Amino acid sequence: MCGCLHSTNSQELITSKKIDKDAYVMQNQKSSILRLLLVGAGESGKSTFVKQCKNLYTKGWSKKELLKQKTFVYLNVVETIQALIEIKEEFGLEYSNSVNSKYADEINDLPQTTALNPEICEKINSIWKDTSIQTAYEKRSKFQIIDSGEYFLNKVLDIGDQKYLPNIKDLLNLRVKSTGITETRFTYSDQKYCLIDVGGQRNERKKWIHCFEDVTSILFVSSMSAYDQMLVEEGTANRMKESMLLFSDICNSRWFRKNPMVLFFNKMDIFEEKIKVSPLNKLFPDYQGGADVEEGKKFIQQQFLSLNQYEEKKIFTYCISAIDPESIKQIFQSVNDNLLKKKLDGIGLL
Repeated sequence: MCGCLHSTNSQELITSKKIDKDAYVMQNQKSSILRLLLVGAGESGKSTFVKQCKNLYTKGWSKKELLKQKTFVYLNVVETIQALIEIKEEFGLEYSNSVNSKYADEINDLPQTTALNPEICEKINSIWKDTSIQTAYEKRSKFQIIDSGEYFLNKVLDIGDQKYLPNIKDLLNLRVKSTGITETRFTYSDQKYCLIDVGGQRNERKKWIHCFEDVTSILFVSSMSAYDQMLVEEGTANRMKESMLLFSDICNSRWFRKNPMVLFFNKMDIFEEKIKVSPLNKLFPDYQGGADVEEGKKFIQQQFLSLNQYEEKKIFTYCISAIDPESIKQIFQSVNDNLLKKKLDGIGLL
């Protein structure tokens, strides 16, 4: 009798919890917003991740917004070619085409905010194709060259067309320094999200505190390819080491002890090529995997995860290339499932 009663009560409890869960999910889908705080060191690719979410899960960009982004494309082109000219000079390289010396003087005098035109872009293209500049580009890891510099210089003649408007690939490759706080709202699989992006550079971090209240989870973005690059703010500090310090601060903060974290290792496409020519053991002497991509990936992941001081803290890790929409689609399905499951579990519905 008692066993039967216990069984009945247990079944009722299971049924009740299922009803509660279904009701909660329905309500959650209608009104609850998952607020995700996006954190990462400068040049990690946070902004690219945000732009992919906007591209995939919202109506995208208006023509007015595209015209504004066009000015940043110009900026990326000018600052990249000027930086490469400076690197060429530092190494004492000679132009293979003497006319490029004259062009370089003209380009160096341009304000970085210059609106490009066909004449300027012809000169930039000529400089970019010069053997000396290509040699300088191969030495870029020691200098502050944006990862997408090559992408924009390869299409500089198209950019010079007065009818040019950035396409989605341009927007994803575009480097714009994120400052302050921005919110991107979208819906994925009936779940509403608010993605909160904060400035990545050191002097921006003190502003993050305003975002910390009531966030559902922390999304931390680290560039997998940053192991041989220096910080923008401090030319002698390694970007990956800085990213690890920031991750440790956020992961082990008492304010986020109960918050699940999603750790994105971004720029896998660049990492896969870079590890073949730039040894990982220069930064991590105990690494013994050579140029093996999988070994390098696992080693870096473990370096980050070993910083977690809370055994109960859940950290979901993903390797991504934020410029690849298919990569983000696949990953976000998993992120959505894990975060929703964690939230349901947190209120006793799982």
